[in-house]
Amino acid sequence: MPELEVSAWCSTTGPLTMAELRGRVVMICAFQMLCEGCVTEAMPQAQRVFEGFSREEVVVLGLHTVFESHGRMGDAALDAFLR
Repeated sequence: MPELEVSAWCSTTGPLTMAELRGRVVMICAFQMLCEGCVTEAMPQAQRVFEGFSREEVVVLGLHTVFESHGRMGDAALDAFLR
């Protein structure tokens, strides 16, 4: 898998590389924090995968992608959402 091009990392001590994740299943959950379907369906599914497997087997990455309401989706809003 090619390296991810990420503008900012949250909830980790630093950038993650595909090389360091090699040998594990990597699940990427793309979401938008104001998307009802993302919040009620995709994120709970990602949470179940995160809780159901060991970190040595599976890594779950959340990829916040803005597809509407760009003005309301800044870093401060995402930090608050993640808390």
